[in-house]
Amino acid sequence: MKPNQQVTIVDSEGKTRNGKVGKVLTHLGLERIDSDIAEAGDIIAITGLGELNISDTICDPQNVEALPALSVDEPTVSMFFCVNTSPFCGKEGKYVTSRQILDRLNKELVHNVALRVEETPDADAFRVSGRGELQPVGSDRKYAS
Repeated sequence: MKPNQQVTIVDSEGKTRNGKVGKVLTHLGLERIDSDIAEAGDIIAITGLGELNISDTICDPQNVEALPALSVDEPTVSMFFCVNTSPFCGKEGKYVTSRQILDRLNKELVHNVALRVEETPDADAFRVSGRGELQPVGSDRKYAS
């Protein structure tokens, strides 16, 4: 794969769309570095293809063959995030309103395919589900400060 290469993306339902790779980035330690080419087995990040989902396959347009779709276990534990009614609410922490926490959790959904966030009839509460009690609690701790 290389920058400006035409590709075909096959989703988990078999639908195809065309795209063009923007940048190809490799890793050196914790840094991402622009690369001119990536080969099979390289761990890379790419830009320019829009939204990709788990189980999407990026193919050469001349050889469109999707890999088998992956299945992600359904969440097993849920917890509700609600407005803090404590007398100390808003005194500390970076994300102190339910909307700020919801926005941050929605960003986490991009990277964490096993996490699920659902809005509830109450505008100040939402349900966070994960595959074990530590996943939603970890998200709670990760964004509370």
